[in-house]
Amino acid sequence: MPVNHHSGVSIAPITHSPYISIGDSSQGTGLPLQTIDSIQRSFEYSETSSQTARGSWSSLQLFSSERSNGSQARAAESQEMNREESREESPEGSRERNDTPEQETRTEPEKPRPFFDKHTGEEYAVAQDGLLGEGGFGSVYKVTNRKSECFALKWYWQGVRDKDIQHEVTMLEAAGKHTHLVKYFGTIEDPRGLCLLFELCLSRNLNTLLSNRRAITEEETRYFGTEIAIGLAHLHGQGLIHCDLKPENILFASGMRVRIGDLGLAERFDSKSKDGRRVGTDGFRAPEVVDLKPHTYALDVFSFGCMIYLMLQGEEAWLTEEKTKYPNKLEKLLGMKECKLKPNAKDLVMLMLEFDPKKRLQLKDLSRQKFFKVGYSPTVLNEGVFKSVPDFTTDGKRKAIPSESEQEVNTKVKLDPYCDLAILYRNTDSYEADL
Repeated sequence: MPVNHHSGVSIAPITHSPYISIGDSSQGTGLPLQTIDSIQRSFEYSETSSQTARGSWSSLQLFSSERSNGSQARAAESQEMNREESREESPEGSRERNDTPEQETRTEPEKPRPFFDKHTGEEYAVAQDGLLGEGGFGSVYKVTNRKSECFALKWYWQGVRDKDIQHEVTMLEAAGKHTHLVKYFGTIEDPRGLCLLFELCLSRNLNTLLSNRRAITEEETRYFGTEIAIGLAHLHGQGLIHCDLKPENILFASGMRVRIGDLGLAERFDSKSKDGRRVGTDGFRAPEVVDLKPHTYALDVFSFGCMIYLMLQGEEAWLTEEKTKYPNKLEKLLGMKECKLKPNAKDLVMLMLEFDPKKRLQLKDLSRQKFFKVGYSPTVLNEGVFKSVPDFTTDGKRKAIPSESEQEVNTKVKLDPYCDLAILYRNTDSYEADL
């Protein structure tokens, strides 16, 4: 594993990937470790299908910041709706502020020669057609070392400031290791500049899936939503806010295991902050970000809610833009005859997309919502979901759990208040083995 040659210890920096843990979205205080553990247990699942993948590098795709054509089409449709609504109401304004770091003009490199760590002597050869993606800060390549182990290597553009690179490294180190975060293996000091080394993910992410199929089933949404929630809870527990949750940053390891990636915009929660900077991506940006108000963990819950709506409806809600909010739009969307969301799903997104961050659903309460408590939730998916709806009839499908009071549920299964019946169907011993 690469090491930080300045400190002499292994490091786990953050690249453009989301790692977060659970906290109180209104107060901004992190939850006790035992509470975070119980939230994770409430969502944990069996990983028997991926036993053979343990001990080797998981295949995972790294972050491309550009939208696919399908995503752009969804965005255009939503923007047109926003333009119509803006004629009916005057959205709240926000004061001007430009917190985007200035960058020098970048030079796009040709396919690079092998990368060489001048401290360890290890060489990383770029695979044929090894370019995985390009973003605002650099390129990501598939590389292999002398042992034929595959990685994803992030090489920064010329002109990217050292402090921006160091910020990403700092966030990655703070996030640490978790099953549902892109694994970070350290830095490579190539003579051409600092590079970051990650696990190699699948070449397709959640944005690819939604571009191919638009809307997906409730069962699939529960599966992906559960794993995103667990990874996000970890980040919040580490005191980090992801700040840029979106489908492009939801990557997949082998066995379709979710990996949250791209911590380039992540930041530490600061309870004393008086204002905030504009972060995130149009269509997934929380209202308080538009208003340049202090950031809390609730910021990520709003972005998460936007993804839940997109997965179920096949179109982005587009409730905010860079400097504009549409507070009445969600109610109109959910009331339209074209709305595909069922009652439990509507209730969930209404709570997650609450414009007041103090009233927004807290991540610790997500597993107690009927959308996750009632109905079938698969324990495993395969890559066939990129093309077609899975057949759940042969997956040991359990019956839908009838709606019961929290007291009845907790009495029957003897769980703490943060857990639900999902723990009965999931193996709580599977997480450490995948780190």
